[in-house]
Amino acid sequence: MPKADKNKVSQKQKPVHPLSRKAQVLSKQVAREQRVNHSHAKTTIKNDVIAQKLIWFQQEVDQERKDFTKRDLIEYTKQYLRRFDDELDQIAIIKAVGNRQGHQHTARKSAIQLSIERDQQMLETSGLEVPDIINGNHLDTFRKWDGDLFAVQNIKTRKLFKKDFEEVPVEATEKTTE
Repeated sequence: MPKADKNKVSQKQKPVHPLSRKAQVLSKQVAREQRVNHSHAKTTIKNDVIAQKLIWFQQEVDQERKDFTKRDLIEYTKQYLRRFDDELDQIAIIKAVGNRQGHQHTARKSAIQLSIERDQQMLETSGLEVPDIINGNHLDTFRKWDGDLFAVQNIKTRKLFKKDFEEVPVEATEKTTE
């Protein structure tokens, strides 16, 4: 019968001294794992927000049309910015009816208001990212997208700013192809 290895059987895991090099290596590994997990979580949240926006645009964009202008894109973006108006009106009606003491829809109303404020802030500062439906190739890629979070990065977006909503010049409404 073969003998058991002495190192595996007789010795248990020795405790690591807190000031040793091995403790430093282990603490670096743990810190790196936490950083990587935090980064993955942030990326997932960001992709989820972008995916929700893209899904909304995918449902609203006319599937029969082949070409869109910048003016069309701005109109869809205006609709996107007003997407919660009906729900906010419903909440206001429910709150106005009767003498309710509770705050039944306060959490949803707060979430909607935060989302609207975030979109408005992005529009005024760094620009609101919307799918690029003006370019035909990008439009085809956008229409073929199945909602996969990992494929969000394949969809080309365009940033719209507050100045884009004011007056769109005639040259900018021409169809662009790249």
